[in-house]
Amino acid sequence: MNAPFPSVNQTNVGTFGAGNLGSFTDVTLSDGNLALSLTNDWPVSLSMDIEIVDTLNPTVPILSYSFNNVAANGGSASQNRSLVGVTLPSSLGFSITSVSSPGSGSNSVPIDVQDGITFGISGTNLKATTVNAPFPSVNQTDVATFGAGNLGNLGNFTNVTLSNGTLALSLTNNWPVSMSMDIEIVDTLNPNTPILSFNQL
Repeated sequence: MNAPFPSVNQTNVGTFGAGNLGSFTDVTLSDGNLALSLTNDWPVSLSMDIEIVDTLNPTVPILSYSFNNVAANGGSASQNRSLVGVTLPSSLGFSITSVSSPGSGSNSVPIDVQDGITFGISGTNLKATTVNAPFPSVNQTDVATFGAGNLGNLGNFTNVTLSNGTLALSLTNNWPVSMSMDIEIVDTLNPNTPILSFNQL
């Protein structure tokens, strides 16, 4: 169909999700770039302003891209933005803040209702400094039995009975969440019979 293509001048067109980016909350990057490309299959040139946003808080832009006078009938443009120091959420999306086109005036152009605007997004040289993600719950029993290794200069012996002294066991937790652990001191040849028990470390 041939017909004049009307001019376009719209703002705040909408916010669109970029899909599920993984099982994390957000990631902060120390290096890398995010490229956004636009392919214009309209029969007239167009301009468009786009913001990369958190779809849960789309009014605060993370990155901004501005495409001016992208050519008609398959014309394309691409822009890069640095991700150094940028925090990207898993709920990443893009917001079209404006789109404009002069149209074809009184001139008729081929119009195909299937023609649209295609976006592409890609990251390069990405390097993360921190990643925040939900930590799964853990509830395990009878995890394992481990040997304590060489007990020192006690000589060759089968067992020893002590008349005095204490045995201290410490636990350092480097997980990002609190945890509790029950530990038993055992004879590795008979691990089912505890010698000492340490609870809720």
